[in-house]
Order: sequence, then C-alpha cells, then structure tokens
Amino acid sequence: MPQIPPSAALRRIRAAHNAFMPIHEEYRLGPGSVLPSPSPSLRVGPFRGGRQIASLWRFWTTGDEVYVANRNFARLVRVSLHSSGASFCWVGAHRKDLAAPCLLPGEAWSHALEIVWLIPEDSLPVPEIKEVKKSKPAIVIETPPDQKLVLNVLYGATRATTHETALPEIMNGGRLMQARLPCGTQVTVIGRLLPFSDQDLKNIATGRGDSITGVHVRGPNDGLERTVVHASPRGNIITVIGCGPNELRTTG
Repeated sequence: MPQIPPSAALRRIRAAHNAFMPIHEEYRLGPGSVLPSPSPSLRVGPFRGGRQIASLWRFWTTGDEVYVANRNFARLVRVSLHSSGASFCWVGAHRKDLAAPCLLPGEAWSHALEIVWLIPEDSLPVPEIKEVKKSKPAIVIETPPDQKLVLNVLYGATRATTHETALPEIMNGGRLMQARLPCGTQVTVIGRLLPFSDQDLKNIATGRGDSITGVHVRGPNDGLERTVVHASPRGNIITVIGCGPNELRTTG
C-alpha cells in the first residue's frame, strides 16, 4: 500500500466524517449526572470539536448476559459478561478469560469492565461503517485533548442494589445505561472524563501499554486504532488508542 502523507491522511479522514456523521446526542458528563432516559442499551464514543474521534462502542443485555463490542468491528473486538461468572473478551483471533467482578468500597457495587479511550490530537479516527439509526442515536462525549474518556460496567453486588443506589466515590461518574437483569442483578454503565496520567502518555507513545492481547482495527479512509486488553483480579481493562500517521505507515 502506498504511503500517505500525514496531512493527506487527515484530510481524507475528516472528509469522510463530514460526509457521514452518525445520528447522535451530545452529553456532558458530570459526577452524579444521569441521562434523561437511560435505557438497557447504549452506543457511545468520544467527540472533539463536533467530530467523532474514535469508533463507537455498543453495550446491551440479552437475558442475564451483558455484551460489549466495538460497533464497527464487533467480530474483532467484543466482550461477553455471563451471569455464571465465566466472562470472555475476543480480540482478533484470541479469546481472553476475564477476571470475575471485583467488589467496590461500600459493597453495593462490583466492577466488571473498564473501557478507556486515549485519543491524541493527531489520531486518524475510524468513521462509522454502519448507519446509526434515528431511533437508536449514539451518545457522544466531548473529550478534550488532554483527557481520556472512561466507561465502567458495574454490577449490583446484592439484590438490594438498584439504579438509585449511590455509587462509590471512586466511580462517581455520569450514568449512561441502566438495566435490571431477569435474575435480579442491577447493571449500570457510568462514564467519566479524567486527565491523562503519566502511564497514559507512555501508552500513547508506545501504542502498547501493559496488554495481554492487542489488535489494530483499520477502517475506511485509513482510520486506525489499537485495542489492548488487560485482565487481572484488580480489574478488566480495554484500552482504545488512537493511532497517527506513523502507525498508519508501519501497519500498511
């Protein structure tokens, strides 16, 4: 594949985004904020200056199971969280066993999964491949260049936990999705904007991080992201790193 100068690559990406902007509702996160009508499914991703800057991700429930996937590339990057406690993440051809949800302070909630978007300014974003329906708009979060968007999937640790149960201070974000599974377990997806840490900056620079499994996903018009997965008893973390022109050339 011929090499594309950075400026040309960025122009092509931005032209694609201008041609096909997903139907969306912009939402500004804040501690304790709640969507006006949080539903049992969610399509969400970061925006910047009115532009989508990374793939949308989808969260939904089926029976007592919770599923999470990159909306563009669900066959490449997806997660299934099972009520049996056996949860998995597929990244490319690899299936990774995930750790069981860990109990959070207060013992009302447990943490099942975290997704982090690290999107530097020179990233080549992957535009949406599939149409976003008007009846199911995407929620987009304005994400400044020096901050990361973090989404956490929380499970109620007891049957007494409901959508009104207070979140622990360390997870005090905006509630984007709320569902009650048939088994009686409450599921909540929260979102937070946090400053980049030194480790985040290192992960962006290397395009890697402390990952067990990783894969590049490449969209039309040469948008490029790297997704890495880390699973341990301390937490299951998926990191989406926006790649720039240099990574585009090396993966071409």
